[in-house]
Amino acid sequence: MSDAHRAGERVEVRLTYQLTGVPGGVARTLVRQARDAWVKRGYEFEVEDGRWAEAFPSVSLRTPSDDHWMTAVTGVVDKSKAEGLAAISVGSPCFSAASPVPGGS
Repeated sequence: MSDAHRAGERVEVRLTYQLTGVPGGVARTLVRQARDAWVKRGYEFEVEDGRWAEAFPSVSLRTPSDDHWMTAVTGVVDKSKAEGLAAISVGSPCFSAASPVPGGS
């Protein structure tokens, strides 16, 4: 899909995985590993790479050729236990909003 598509013209499916209760440093490592794997598969940064000194750095990537997205965020959510969060979300524009719904009238 091209960037010419406007809101409401396509339907996107998004799947998010959240890992909680992992050590904060491990959560960051998981997000960085996911980022590196997606970059190797042709995803490009939509926003500057995560500001890793921030409390909750994030990464936003997409494939320019077909508009698939990957976003990730990490951070320490329980400082007393040093437990972190790693959330990875992938999105895919599957079909035009004008497409007929299977089984619909």
